[in-house]
Amino acid sequence: MAAAPAQDAVAQNPDQELCDLAQRLQALLPDYNAAVERNVALWQEYEKRMPDRGDVLRWRPGDPVGYVIERLAGERCLTWCNHYDIEMLRGEVQFDWSLKTGKRGRVLCTAGI
Repeated sequence: MAAAPAQDAVAQNPDQELCDLAQRLQALLPDYNAAVERNVALWQEYEKRMPDRGDVLRWRPGDPVGYVIERLAGERCLTWCNHYDIEMLRGEVQFDWSLKTGKRGRVLCTAGI
């Protein structure tokens, strides 16, 4: 019996789909890294432009929301009310996770902000 050609051996490999997906991920890595760098740059710009918080947003024990810690010089910190929690108390949806079926019948996870 003759040996199977190399393509047949690859086609019979049960991990071929996984290998193909890994290659697709590798191809997307430069775009992903560029997006991360852009995100970091935009976040730094946001922090530069962010207005000072008012004392009314200082978190106190018993507040019905979580807190965010702002680190200061000298190992000091301030605690501020979490703005996402404030919006949730106002009835604003912050994240909406749902499962839906894709074109191939696979379940996809979607998130809306």
